[in-house]
Amino acid sequence: MRNLNLKNAAIMGCLFFISIAAAAQEPTHPQEIYIDPNSVTNVTKQQVFDEVNYIPLQTIAQSRFNTIDQLVVTDKYFIINEQKTNHVLLFDKTGKFHCKIEVPSFSTAFSVNRQKREIMVKKGRTEIYYNFDGKKLREQPEKSIGTPYYFANGRIGYADYRVSEQYLPDTVNHEYRLYSKGRQYAGYLPYNMKLASIQNSDDIYTWHGPFFDIGSSKAVLYCRPFEYNIYELTSQRAYVKYKLVLPQEYVFPQDVLTVDSLKGHRYTYFNANQKQIREVSFAYETGNNIFFRLNSSIAGTNGSISYIYNLKTNALAAIKDIYPDATNYNLPITDIYNGGNFYNRNFLTSDGTYVYTSIKAELMFATAAKAQNQYPNNLKQYFAKGSSNGNPVIVQIKAKDQFTIPKAELSSNK
Repeated sequence: MRNLNLKNAAIMGCLFFISIAAAAQEPTHPQEIYIDPNSVTNVTKQQVFDEVNYIPLQTIAQSRFNTIDQLVVTDKYFIINEQKTNHVLLFDKTGKFHCKIEVPSFSTAFSVNRQKREIMVKKGRTEIYYNFDGKKLREQPEKSIGTPYYFANGRIGYADYRVSEQYLPDTVNHEYRLYSKGRQYAGYLPYNMKLASIQNSDDIYTWHGPFFDIGSSKAVLYCRPFEYNIYELTSQRAYVKYKLVLPQEYVFPQDVLTVDSLKGHRYTYFNANQKQIREVSFAYETGNNIFFRLNSSIAGTNGSISYIYNLKTNALAAIKDIYPDATNYNLPITDIYNGGNFYNRNFLTSDGTYVYTSIKAELMFATAAKAQNQYPNNLKQYFAKGSSNGNPVIVQIKAKDQFTIPKAELSSNK
């Protein structure tokens, strides 16, 4: 899914020959994964997850905030964006407050250059850079339209999809472009900015930027609307890594993407055919596991459902059906049934070992187990000294390298 801020970006052309040269590098055989949403059932935390860790974020006057709109995890810091207040906050990995940056209003989500230890936000066509101590470093004209991802080798990938019959030219652009030293050297996923079948108004907004971290500055995962594919993007190529195969009852007919009468408002079709899956999104990979969400137009927790799939055992579990147990102190794993954070924002990011979400302090205190001596030290202190009005708590989740769902449970589909 595309970041909403890309839709209002200005015009930029690209050279068509670049995509032809780049396409030859792409693998031709993505791994097919067969997903049956009807097969999932209730499981407990210890059946699927090795770890569920809770990291309270220090609540003092300077650090107080309400919602994690964006999270980037580095070697030392949690970097958090709260767009409503135009603040970027940094906490260390124990949850101790480090600094706060006030960014310009109407700026986009931030991007992080881990190698240079810089945070970049865009306001209009201007890039503004800060270091990890909150010091403003410089302002400069944007290097390219689109959302950047900074690779470890110094190269930059940009995601940019803009289509409008009314406002954009009849020219070829590339959804994913690669730059080195300020110059474009490759482009992938070509489309016509005026005539492409999927218009910007077809795309239903997802609360996440275009790139999904997998714990390496060498590659990211990427999803596109109206596809069941998960792409891997690097500084050298873009290719389909995984292809999800669904039961026919969930698959929309491909002519939905070509019928002229639906162009620009395909959401009307999916509103009328709510069981059909529009696309996959929120893709993360940790070890032998893939996390993803299947988006539909069904409202509520039975609509767009998030899953974890084990590549070794082919086991599938719905995140909403993984329930707390004594191994995570019977605390919530997500707020899927008690708030809008996970429903809207899903897992916020991954560092390749863990996936991350957040839970509001109010929910943590409301569901805290009575036997507080079972908590680790950080949670003992949290419940003793904190309050339900404090900052959100980061939830760090590590899946089992291989997990299975007992056959007796599989036969009891809900």
